Amino acid sequence: MAKKKPYIRLRPRLDAAGEGYPFEMRGLLALGRPKEDTNYTEWADRLRDFVPQLLQMTLDDDLNTRPEKDRAVWAPLHALSILAELAPEAAAEPLLQVLEWDDDWSMEPLGRYYARAGEAAARSLEQYVIDINRAEMARGRAIAALAAVAETNANQRDGIIAFLTRYLEEGSSDTLEEEYVITSAVLALVDLRAVESLPAIERAFEEDRVETFMVSLGDVKKGLGLAAEETEAEPTELGLTLSLKCLTCGRDREYSLPRAFLDLSAFQSGGPGTIGRALYTPDPVICAHCGAVDQFELGKTGNLAIMAMISGALSGQPNATPNLKMTSIPVGPWGWLPPREALARYRAEIAAHPDNTGLRLDYADGLLMLDEVDAALEEYEKVLLVNPAEGEALLAIAEIKVARGELSGALGVWERIEREFDRLQFKDTDRAQLRRSAAAAIAGLRAGRAPDAEAWARPEENATPGTFTTPDNSQYGKVGRNERCPCGSGKKYKQCHGRK
Repeated sequence: MAKKKPYIRLRPRLDAAGEGYPFEMRGLLALGRPKEDTNYTEWADRLRDFVPQLLQMTLDDDLNTRPEKDRAVWAPLHALSILAELAPEAAAEPLLQVLEWDDDWSMEPLGRYYARAGEAAARSLEQYVIDINRAEMARGRAIAALAAVAETNANQRDGIIAFLTRYLEEGSSDTLEEEYVITSAVLALVDLRAVESLPAIERAFEEDRVETFMVSLGDVKKGLGLAAEETEAEPTELGLTLSLKCLTCGRDREYSLPRAFLDLSAFQSGGPGTIGRALYTPDPVICAHCGAVDQFELGKTGNLAIMAMISGALSGQPNATPNLKMTSIPVGPWGWLPPREALARYRAEIAAHPDNTGLRLDYADGLLMLDEVDAALEEYEKVLLVNPAEGEALLAIAEIKVARGELSGALGVWERIEREFDRLQFKDTDRAQLRRSAAAAIAGLRAGRAPDAEAWARPEENATPGTFTTPDNSQYGKVGRNERCPCGSGKKYKQCHGRK
């Protein structure tokens, strides 16, 4: 019979990091995630004589970079919370390193530390704020810590408000980084209800040094308990307010746009990151900061607003995009480009290849999709000068004339289509069906009845000649965007039922 091996009881393995700290502190390595009932006051009483070691643990790279499942990763936060209880003045300078951490957990105890550590500690924060060699996010956290000091210490409040106000008044370098710090100072003054700082804040807004997507002047006045003035312009019927980011200076600002279009081709052809540049505004957008014209993409909140509109439209919400027109610019052989750049590329290619009617038709289609009707009509007419047999251009001209109420002009175009039908060129078209549509359009126009916006649908077999029906586009299934609409209008699907 084999002998049993003796049972040996092993003690729990200690974290190797504990060997670098006094025995009294090793329990912090096993505390794990902070809890509401953790009594840091008791810990502070026990570790009052270990301030250098607590500071060492707070800044310990090994502990701070461990995975979250490792209980020891929370030890630096516990050490910082104990330092916040003890508030030793000597820790003020070393703890400035914590401002560089992208760690929300540390900001609350760090603010408590500086709030208790005395005036010298607050001066350390002020020097940190004005140091332009520091990262802007860290300087913003230093301002938040200063606000915590002012809220806790009435004797320091006026001095800190004066420092932040002076920082606004004296100005700073014209950079995005400084703009973030200025905005952090404005938010801190609002939190402190510093009404006396309003003139300096207003000047910062006037000089366009505040990130307005984070806070507006109206928000500031409300936060200070003042009645906000009505500064917003009356919205226009098609007005749309969006956050746009200037591609020249990088500023993100809100703009009121009388008209706006979103090029949905970006979803299929643009690739990652292109949705932000898919917005088109016929009216020029001038950067409020640097004056650049039409050099923008959707800003931070602009992207969110657009995606919310698209989501609402896809889910069937009524009026989900009342002030934004969804469109689809023809994608050239060079691939997707932002609408303004795409139109410029078409113009350049047409200048190099003036006899290429395919380029001209796509360019004209793009203009029409952006409601640039006059320019589109001119381009369709140029197509006919190059190739009088281009039926696509004739169909588009007929559509434009009907939309404008020029029924006699539309009738003349349709009569030309019927008269020259055999020699006209149409792309991806059922010619027999198109001939029937032409006859229906002519009959209706001669009777003085304009086709509706869906254009010239194929008449039902038993319908009265010259009347028009609008079939439900759900019956057509998947139709290529450059194919003829199955309704029989003769138009491309993307310009007929496909627009819905």
